[in-house]
Amino acid sequence: MTVKRGRVRLFRMVEDGRTVTTAIAGPETIFGETKTLGLRMNGAWAEAMGPGMLCLMSDADVRGLLLSDPRIAARVVEQLGQRLADCEQRLTDMVCKNVTERTAGTLCTLAGPAGEGGRPVSVKLTHEQLARLTGTTRERTTKALGDLAGQGLIRLRRGSVLVLDPDGLRRARG
Repeated sequence: MTVKRGRVRLFRMVEDGRTVTTAIAGPETIFGETKTLGLRMNGAWAEAMGPGMLCLMSDADVRGLLLSDPRIAARVVEQLGQRLADCEQRLTDMVCKNVTERTAGTLCTLAGPAGEGGRPVSVKLTHEQLARLTGTTRERTTKALGDLAGQGLIRLRRGSVLVLDPDGLRRARG
């Protein structure tokens, strides 16, 4: 599958019901069961993070697309390499950073380029969704959000977080 619009959270569920986010797939990202690229879901799940559109492609479609233009194949390889680097960074963050730092980092990622340049940007998600993205509980996420709001970096709204100081939030991610 390819994400055309929106974002999709890719995650795994452990025996006790907790989830571990392995990737956030945004526009033009390929994910799912694609043997041609060596992608396997293997017990992973995908969850839309809001409205969006997906494009379903068969293995034959993917193979034909890759063989039709080497630039497309190179772009897919770059994308898969970036996903691997992102997954390694997420693993490092889970082990080495506290909840507030992980929350700040996740908000920076979700704010994306719109948050560059220091202007406020709204990130639409609930405390529960953010907790799942950062690998912690809703209660600990709410405390972390309160800490960030107390520093004047964000403002909490119903169903969203307004990033007031993107540069400060980047510094808070550790």
